[in-house]
Amino acid sequence: MPWWSGRRGTALIVVAVTGAGLVLAGCTGGTPADAETTTPPPVETTPTPTPTPTPTPTVDVTVKPTRPAALDQPPSVEGAVAVAEYFQLLFPYVFATGDLADWEALSHPECLYCSGVTADVNEMFSWGQHGEGGAFTITGSSASEVDPGTWYSASIQITQAPSTTVNGQGTVVEDFPDTKAGVVEIAVVWEAGSWKIREATPSAA
Repeated sequence: MPWWSGRRGTALIVVAVTGAGLVLAGCTGGTPADAETTTPPPVETTPTPTPTPTPTPTVDVTVKPTRPAALDQPPSVEGAVAVAEYFQLLFPYVFATGDLADWEALSHPECLYCSGVTADVNEMFSWGQHGEGGAFTITGSSASEVDPGTWYSASIQITQAPSTTVNGQGTVVEDFPDTKAGVVEIAVVWEAGSWKIREATPSAA
């Protein structure tokens, strides 16, 4: 399942960049009649062996991400970043397993993004389907304090591996073959002694 919205959200617009080929034209002049043409002797070369690429390890999205210590600590900018990262890393996990316990524990009652993902997961599993693949890699993150000790704005840069949706027989019913990259702006709040995700807005990187 693509990270940017789930089934009910707004589709992410990905801008494709195409390069234009550059053609170089040259002018050729005449060759003097008395110019001598020589053929250089052949040079023996030893081919350079091509290194074998190291395979990228596959992340098992059915394993729950490690719960950050910040969830049990007083509010801070660093804590808000850790909570926002964890919340996003839960995304492929909930679609792979249907386990929404941590996702819902972090979801603020007024977070539309949060409730939309919950509804998507419940609908998918009611059809006997689940997600496979789609692991996240966080490539950058930052946060700022909007209301000291209460409200934080986090920006999480991510890429998502290709994913599929399969039914109970293992047949692919949806295929998302491309790697996606983008940014999720997340409102993180400290409320009644615990962290909550107030809202999340994904966009293209």
